[in-house]
Amino acid sequence: MTEIGLGQSTIAQVSKRENIAAQTLRNWIDDNAAGKTGSEQQEIAALRRKVGELAEAMGELAFENHILKKFHRFLEQKQKSANSSGPLSPPRLASSKDAAL
Repeated sequence: MTEIGLGQSTIAQVSKRENIAAQTLRNWIDDNAAGKTGSEQQEIAALRRKVGELAEAMGELAFENHILKKFHRFLEQKQKSANSSGPLSPPRLASSKDAAL
């Protein structure tokens, strides 16, 4: 069995004595060996949540951008169509006022 400290107790003994799951103790020992403190673990968890939020926001923005580009293409096509078909109303006849100008 894995021992803690200077060979004083095993993980199983500490787990039983302190009423803590043995796997939790192993995780704490591994994190301590890796130099991770509780505050660092909390910071890592917070950063992971933030990355998830930012990824979701980025996806929403990409979708909105896609829709705006599609709408822009639609408006361009509509404008081209209107320009190529000519004016929608017949040309205005010049009046005597227009001729004087």
